[in-house]
Amino acid sequence: MIAAKRGRTRTGQDASPSAAGIDVRLATLLVSMPLLNLMVVVYINLTFDQPQGRYMFPSLPALAVLVAMGLEYLPQWTSRLSRGLAVALALVNLYVVIRVVLPGYWPPPDMAFSEEIKPLQAVASGRSPGDEMSMVPRKDGPAGDALPASEGPQFVFTTDVVAARYNYFTCTVKGGGEHRVVTGKLHLGFCGADSTEQQTAQFKWLCDGTDHPVIVPLWTLPGWGGRLTEIRMEPFDTAGSSRELGTNPGSKGWDVQIGRPAIVGSVTSLRGP
Repeated sequence: MIAAKRGRTRTGQDASPSAAGIDVRLATLLVSMPLLNLMVVVYINLTFDQPQGRYMFPSLPALAVLVAMGLEYLPQWTSRLSRGLAVALALVNLYVVIRVVLPGYWPPPDMAFSEEIKPLQAVASGRSPGDEMSMVPRKDGPAGDALPASEGPQFVFTTDVVAARYNYFTCTVKGGGEHRVVTGKLHLGFCGADSTEQQTAQFKWLCDGTDHPVIVPLWTLPGWGGRLTEIRMEPFDTAGSSRELGTNPGSKGWDVQIGRPAIVGSVTSLRGP
């Protein structure tokens, strides 16, 4: 785009950008593409929570052409500068591929692919001071089918499985209070020589009074494996909740409900959340 040739006059001579003038229709079309794309992204995020910049990628070609047109109108801009800028951008892309993309995706992750699904049941725990458990009916289940809801800081799940067969923790979370993105934390306990052996993983969810899916990749944890015996879920990370919500939700008795908690081998094996 940047190295595009300038227009020529009928005599075959290069026409300066100022002499050629701006194609208003082309400029209008190019400007409208990012704006229309942004409208689609806003609509998507109003429909469901999906804040991802990749949805603006269709606008990149139009923006590249606009940048090229703008550079052509700079004083003293020459075709040599256009070629130099194109080469510089190509080198930057090569650097990103070699130093950023390849280390992130190679070697491939060491994880076991399975269709295992292990539903979890929250239990009360003496290690969760002030944690009060009550039964809340599930909307998608038969009468009497319920999951605990907690006004305390943690949900505790006990299990006894081979960790390597389960790559994700999944559930739905519903929290009352202000409309905020909140940071939570998982504490994973393992059966080993050290009874306190555990790992932690953070996640984010939207606290707005409606159900939102939470998927936490466990296979990315260092040395993921061994025998998983306990999962403790903090919907509000005590280290960050006061900064995000202006108070400690656990101490204020914020109502948090979880649905369909499970550990699974693959997210493609799910029928939800």
